[in-house]
Amino acid sequence: MGGGHGSCYLVTNGEDGETYWAYCKKYSDAFETAFKAKVRERAGGSRNVRRENSEPSRGIEITFD
Repeated sequence: MGGGHGSCYLVTNGEDGETYWAYCKKYSDAFETAFKAKVRERAGGSRNVRRENSEPSRGIEITFD
């Protein structure tokens, strides 16, 4: 998949057993850090964050205002 900075979906498994994801228009480390912080607020933490090319079929969407 490479380390490109294009659009992607960040996906992680929260410590509460739920899957969380967010659409990222232009990937950056700052966006991933913010995503992890939002998941931590809701789920108490997360495991590995991965980048995917398509919208996950299940899980809870994390949005940024």
